[in-house]
Amino acid sequence: MNHSTKTTIAFSLIFFVLFFLTSPVQATTLLEVPFTSQAPDSIWVQPWQDACEETTVFMVHRFYMGRNIANSADAKKRNSGTI
Repeated sequence: MNHSTKTTIAFSLIFFVLFFLTSPVQATTLLEVPFTSQAPDSIWVQPWQDACEETTVFMVHRFYMGRNIANSADAKKRNSGTI
């Protein structure tokens, strides 16, 4: 066997071992992200009708700041500045 054939066999064997004989890693991290509805009072009118992106950013911001969303008034107050 020449060098090229040996290299191909070696890489094929490594590929087989790495991708077929290893066990998959399970994702088990649960993040406690504070939640609020995009329509805090459950009234789906403007501006809350189209506020899903702003609400998502607000929830992620509160998660990284380590703060909860106290109530719907808290969510409305914060989101009203970004909508």
